[in-house]
Amino acid sequence: MRSHGALSLSPLHDMPERQETDFVCIKDSNVLIYLIHGITGAPVEMSSLSRKLSRENGWDVNATTLPGHGTNLPELARTTEQDWRAHVQRQLSFIRDRYEYVFAVGLGAGALLALEASTVVRIDGLGALSPTFIHNGWNTPWAQAPGRKSYHARGMVRGRLNDWCARRKGVNSATPPPPSAATKASPAISLGTLTAIDRLIMRVLPRLHDVTTPTIILQSRKDDMTNPRNSSIVYNAISSQDRLLIVLDDCFHVVSVENQQEAVAGHMAPFFRLHMKAEFSPQQMKVSS
Repeated sequence: MRSHGALSLSPLHDMPERQETDFVCIKDSNVLIYLIHGITGAPVEMSSLSRKLSRENGWDVNATTLPGHGTNLPELARTTEQDWRAHVQRQLSFIRDRYEYVFAVGLGAGALLALEASTVVRIDGLGALSPTFIHNGWNTPWAQAPGRKSYHARGMVRGRLNDWCARRKGVNSATPPPPSAATKASPAISLGTLTAIDRLIMRVLPRLHDVTTPTIILQSRKDDMTNPRNSSIVYNAISSQDRLLIVLDDCFHVVSVENQQEAVAGHMAPFFRLHMKAEFSPQQMKVSS
């Protein structure tokens, strides 16, 4: 586990299912931002956003490692959506008892896990980054799926992510690198894992109306994995009085590490800060950035 601050003395010290690959920043805050990477992804997808939210706002952050991730493809294939759901809800329940304010942010299918968790655990605000219900992005190679043992549509996205991680190693040599498993996303996805994602989608989609937590949704206009229609599905289906949809330009699916990562943090922090106040005016907005 990579951490900044004294984790052994923090409220997260005894958190269930902690992993060495988790990315944690401790600022002795009463605010915790819980970040969930995408399926087949890695905590590094959320590390840059974690740093920005913690450094610029003084908040504690925890980017979790989902079960089966940071290992290998067979290990990932042995986990299901039930494992991912239980992991997120268990950790958020633990955090809820220890922080005054708790916010959950998910990327891709991680956004679905965050949305569902908000109906089980009281959360003060949600961030849904590139929420994924329909794989209909412009770069999705549908022809590769049938009859194959693994599906490589996400491989292109993960390849860009791994390239970004490699470049980052030379950018800031003063910052110790995270465990290697935390930076390696799977270049492929088994059909079993695809089926688990489908089951997750079929569980969360008809229950979106149960979500009442204030929610900010961010997605790229040119998302290569899942087009902005997915964000509109979330925006139109949830029952949150306060919801905000922002469409970003000049980036692709993994908005937390691409060209608009500063904008992602810049939009998210004020939205969360607003919901730390006793009173606020509900807003329902769609904007472009």
